[in-house]
Amino acid sequence: MAAGLSSILALGIIERDTNSDVMLTWSYPIIDAEVEKVLLSRANLAGDFVPFTFSKFNNQWIYIVSTPVEHEEEEPTDEEEEDKLSNDTGKEYSGPLGRVEAFSICMLCKDYNPEMYATLCKLFVDVYKKTGTPINVLQGFLRVLTSGKVGDFDQEDFPARDALLATSIKGI
Repeated sequence: MAAGLSSILALGIIERDTNSDVMLTWSYPIIDAEVEKVLLSRANLAGDFVPFTFSKFNNQWIYIVSTPVEHEEEEPTDEEEEDKLSNDTGKEYSGPLGRVEAFSICMLCKDYNPEMYATLCKLFVDVYKKTGTPINVLQGFLRVLTSGKVGDFDQEDFPARDALLATSIKGI
């Protein structure tokens, strides 16, 4: 049995809704306020869109994968038009992420391995985009913590040595 991926400290989901509010909507385990502010600024959902970014803060590596949510445009009914005029809560689309325009999956980790964590974050992005619930993301996260594998992801495909060799030591 393979050892789990115990270097992951926390996982979070940041969303930008139809009112352009950006907030950390879910995390496991809890992320303290100082780190939350850093995640919100580095996810950059309110500014220029960056699909993947990683950085270091307080001896923790932060890996963030961001994606827009594609919504199908529907023709509004007369009743919806009236509600829109009297209601200032933003547009709601059909689908699992009705009021979400973009979101980010964020990981706080002990080690440096951008390729591995980008792959894992992208897998969680796909799960969250399909389901719209963090429960399925949490299931995958716990599976990775215990076994090191989830779906097509296997931690053994990403040796830490390769990540370090591919990067300039000055960059770390």
